[in-house]
Amino acid sequence: MRVATAADWKTPGCRGFTANGVSLLACLGVVSRANVGLAVQSTLLGSTERTRLSRQNRANMYIWEYRVRLDHVEEFVRHYGPDGAWVELLRRAKGYRRTELCRDLDDPLRYMTFDYWHSPADWQSFRNEFAREFEELDRRCEAFTTVEREIGRFEVVTS
Repeated sequence: MRVATAADWKTPGCRGFTANGVSLLACLGVVSRANVGLAVQSTLLGSTERTRLSRQNRANMYIWEYRVRLDHVEEFVRHYGPDGAWVELLRRAKGYRRTELCRDLDDPLRYMTFDYWHSPADWQSFRNEFAREFEELDRRCEAFTTVEREIGRFEVVTS
């Protein structure tokens, strides 16, 4: 297996070596470019091992990025954290697994959430069934951030 090193990052702007989204994570700051070799090594599987992963163990992950207002950090963490209003709402839905809230080590006002669902259908059912509650909570939390954007939707292929 080839393990990427910092030298593999030949061009700026998230181009160069990529393996199963590791370059995306490095660009987002989830995995530092200096540690990308470890990330690639831990995420790459041979085709035989990948085949053994059962559908039951797979999940879907939805990643959101936020830029939090300095005067609202505590409120943001309280609402988006493990016992917050968002997780409380998500827990009511079939297929919800968990949420991780992460803060950027280099930029303490930048946060990301990683929401794990059993399937895209479960996530879509949640959005349909809880649309009103979702919109109300989103409006209440609007004042906490200057930026809120969906990074993407991913299938977790290793765990």
